[in-house]
Amino acid sequence: MVSTEVDVAEVYEAARLAALHRYGILDTAAEPVWDNLCQLAAQVCEAPIALIGFIDQSRHWFKATYGWKVEALPREQSWCAQAICRPEPLLLTDLDQDPRYQEHPLVARDPHIRAYASQPLIDEEGFVLGTLSVMDWRSRQFSLSQLRGLQTVAEQVMAQLQLRRFWQVEEPTVYPPTVPGSPSVNGNQEVSQGRKAWDPTYPQVHPDVRRAHEHLYRRIVDTAQEGIWVLDEQGKTCFVNRRLGQLLGYTAPEMLGRSLMEFVEPDQQQMVERLLASSNQFSPEQLEICWRRKDGSRLWSLVSTSPMLEAEQEGGFLGTLCMVIDISLRKEAEAQLRQVNEELERRVEARTAEWIQANRALAESEERFRSIFTEAPIGIALIQQQGHILTANRALAEMLGYVNASELVGVHLGSLAQAGPELTPEERQEEQEQQERLAQGEIQSYRQVRRLLRRDGRWVWTQLTFGRISTSDSQAKEEGYGLVMVEDITERQVLESMKDEFISIVSHELRTPLTSIHGALSLMATGKLGSLLPKGERLLQIAVTNTERLVRLVNDILDLDRIEAGSLSMEKKPCDAGELICHAAETMRSMAEQAQVHLVTQPLSVMVQADPDRIIQTLTNLLSNAIKFSPAGATVEVGVKQRHAHQVIFWVRDQGRGIPAANLETIFHRFKQVDSSDSRKKGGTGLGLAICRSIVRQHGGRIWAESEVGKGSTFFFTLPLSAPE
Repeated sequence: MVSTEVDVAEVYEAARLAALHRYGILDTAAEPVWDNLCQLAAQVCEAPIALIGFIDQSRHWFKATYGWKVEALPREQSWCAQAICRPEPLLLTDLDQDPRYQEHPLVARDPHIRAYASQPLIDEEGFVLGTLSVMDWRSRQFSLSQLRGLQTVAEQVMAQLQLRRFWQVEEPTVYPPTVPGSPSVNGNQEVSQGRKAWDPTYPQVHPDVRRAHEHLYRRIVDTAQEGIWVLDEQGKTCFVNRRLGQLLGYTAPEMLGRSLMEFVEPDQQQMVERLLASSNQFSPEQLEICWRRKDGSRLWSLVSTSPMLEAEQEGGFLGTLCMVIDISLRKEAEAQLRQVNEELERRVEARTAEWIQANRALAESEERFRSIFTEAPIGIALIQQQGHILTANRALAEMLGYVNASELVGVHLGSLAQAGPELTPEERQEEQEQQERLAQGEIQSYRQVRRLLRRDGRWVWTQLTFGRISTSDSQAKEEGYGLVMVEDITERQVLESMKDEFISIVSHELRTPLTSIHGALSLMATGKLGSLLPKGERLLQIAVTNTERLVRLVNDILDLDRIEAGSLSMEKKPCDAGELICHAAETMRSMAEQAQVHLVTQPLSVMVQADPDRIIQTLTNLLSNAIKFSPAGATVEVGVKQRHAHQVIFWVRDQGRGIPAANLETIFHRFKQVDSSDSRKKGGTGLGLAICRSIVRQHGGRIWAESEVGKGSTFFFTLPLSAPE
């Protein structure tokens, strides 16, 4: 019959229980040496509870306890019972958060355990007899040195269990039930079919049995991982095991007969005196002592003492048993930890000082900013993404006729301009695109000219500069705060209007005499009125050139005035955008060849609703600028593409010197050029782009430029598609 998995488990458990009962440890009385080992485990792991227990059929019985008075637990409630199936250390660091154990009686009720660590107690046959365990009332981690220390104490527990087995006869073939020649209590030789307890103090024990026990005892002592130091009643060394010699660097003969004081530094002698005094008073003690090794180095150890008493006379003192555990690594770790803590404290102090200084500087900076914000000569407001004013300064309140700035809080900025001049659909679209680009971080600011309504009902012309606030505050990013600077340009607008009116009047008045002068000079230049000396001809040619330039300037001013006033008729009709591009390119082909610039067209046959002459004028103006500002050998491209279902976009791209970002908007104003010397070098009037913008706006479109200094510029303008017939 093949054994099942359950059969194997049952056989193993039966063999394990038999091995446990052979030691005769269950239900025995408490003993100091076991209690000392239990206390040592708690101190090594810095835990409030330690237990030495053995697991039988139904319970987890405890031979020794520290920190918790308990005799036994049901086997099903013991974590240690898991060690039978898995003979390895068990570590549970947060039982309250472990769903497997949240309802466990030891977790949910007294003693409310939160952390647990155990080492299995394994005999020479490989059976797990029980565990050495430590527990804590708080969730925690156990260090590697603590777990190693717990393992070392577990080995000492097994050593004690083996020593106990010496005193109990198990097998007749090894420990005879009767010893030849030994008298019984009644004077007759005792005959027993069972087991016989062996008393090592009995004077007539068979020598072979005694030698066997002594050999096994010495083998266990010499292979122990802890130093064993035995002192006689005078405190002199009478026995040391091999491990102690390795720890201190001495041989056994070098240590025998010497007191503990000879192996410590002067600063440790008081600790040794305390250790010896406690032993003489029959009270176990556990202390950390630093020994002086043979080579002069220092060894930190944890020393546990137990008094050795006579077996027959209660209280008779024979000497002291010392268990020495090497804790050098732990001490080194503690020293490193202290050093780290000291360094951490120094860093915390330094960081605290830096933080205080930074806070002071921040407070001063905030005060300066608040002062600048409040006392700035131009209006400033912080607004939400929806446009409501969160805070404003004094200048803005005065500009809009309010007594104090708090009256503007909550006011929608758009409501101050809602009764102002209407924006064209393209201007509104342009404003929306700028807002989106600002929100996405593509641009840092943009400007608008608006009329704002004062509290007293009067209008004030303003220039608004919208900026984006960069902050690490996630809430501020989500709400989308912005900064608006408001500058009163009413006087500037009045002056601009007066200037434009003056220029318009002067242009009208100059046009007639300029036409006459230009005609007379041109006639003279033909030579029909007589010949001139070479010097006179040169002066005449200069006069003709400047007159032509002046006539163009006057004509441009008048055209611009008529376009903006709406008096220049626009004969809009369906026309092919591709044909407009080709016509403009052919017009500028000669100029491009003279400038050694390649002119490339990318036409698209799509119908737009426009005045073809004015659009060609716009394209030729843009191409003229692109050719003039492109170096020889460069390429100028002109093209058109459909933007969406209702609009197309024209573009002219050059490879010139580019336009700074600050000038991308102002170049469309009258007499505005990137470089004031361009009008002299390139022959421009400074009105071409202003005329282009006016023409495009009259068509319901929008014009703008994109550029990168040193890499060229691209001008765009949009036109509506022609409605299908």
